[in-house]
Amino acid sequence: MELKIEYEFGKYLEFESHDINYFIGSNYQLKWKLYRSFQRFSTGKILSDLEENVYGDDGINFFYDQKVLNAKKMLIHFLDSRESILSACQFSKGSLIYNQLEDYENNFEIMKLLDLINDDILKLEISFQQSFEKNGFHAIKPTFSPLTYSGFLKNSLELQYLEKDEPYPLSMMDVGYLLDEYCNLLFSEIQRTQKECWIVINKPEYFLHDQLLQKLLQKFKDIGKETNLLKVFWISDYYLDEDFSVDDIEKVIFLGERAEQFPPYETLKQSIRLRYPDEFKLTDNELLNSLHRIIPRISENQDLLHLPLKDMVLLKVINQLMGYLDTQYSINYDNLSELEYKFLAD
Repeated sequence: MELKIEYEFGKYLEFESHDINYFIGSNYQLKWKLYRSFQRFSTGKILSDLEENVYGDDGINFFYDQKVLNAKKMLIHFLDSRESILSACQFSKGSLIYNQLEDYENNFEIMKLLDLINDDILKLEISFQQSFEKNGFHAIKPTFSPLTYSGFLKNSLELQYLEKDEPYPLSMMDVGYLLDEYCNLLFSEIQRTQKECWIVINKPEYFLHDQLLQKLLQKFKDIGKETNLLKVFWISDYYLDEDFSVDDIEKVIFLGERAEQFPPYETLKQSIRLRYPDEFKLTDNELLNSLHRIIPRISENQDLLHLPLKDMVLLKVINQLMGYLDTQYSINYDNLSELEYKFLAD
């Protein structure tokens, strides 16, 4: 389905949406405006006068195949720091753990146990009153309020956070120990509400290391497959999933001088083959691995000494296909064919 996101008045980012959508590229301003729009849209509130200067007096608009979206009918969560993961696991109104525990009020077994406790509270109240009467108190009668579920959570609940089976303050937890819990809470919320859920992730490489990023992406993919209700919007300066696959190519939206979504893999491979300066011999696995490395570097106008030489050739091909021709290639040309050498040297 085509998703159309307003990031400034009358300016939209349009792309074919998938379960995971990778926004990557050198246009940091556009990435920020995109993230800002997701955040403002999620509130579902009327724009202030100042906000109308940004989005216009008709509000901020998101479209699914030309149909206006309503944020209040969706679930939208943001991950932009380790604190956003921690806060989801903290018992505060609106957090994932808060919503999970609140929902237990609909659990028959739990409410049955609460009724039994209230029966005991009533017995305790009668016992107090009888003791008061025996001691000559006739104008004062003690009573106890029944225990409500919300009151029980507010006054009696304490959450323990464990790292290697040892309790830690939440603020000191390694978020790696909470990713499974975060994803379980997210899955439970989607199952419970049956609403479409969006996860918007901004620059995750700055607060999660590569192994955790890969784990988180796989968890999201699993939730998406099981529920068919999860969409992930992955806004990054350079990180793509290490398990980058054929199906992932068309999920990349490159944000450079303009926004451009990659075509399906076979279409891209054929375009590369036609423009490649020598006989194209890369296997699918080699091509995917190379694309994984170079896509974040498209249109960068700087030396790229850290890239493998064959990646340099492919990067220049991709740059030309997308209209970016200014990348500098100050490198040692050893191990390249004569045609590859001439191609980079031109």
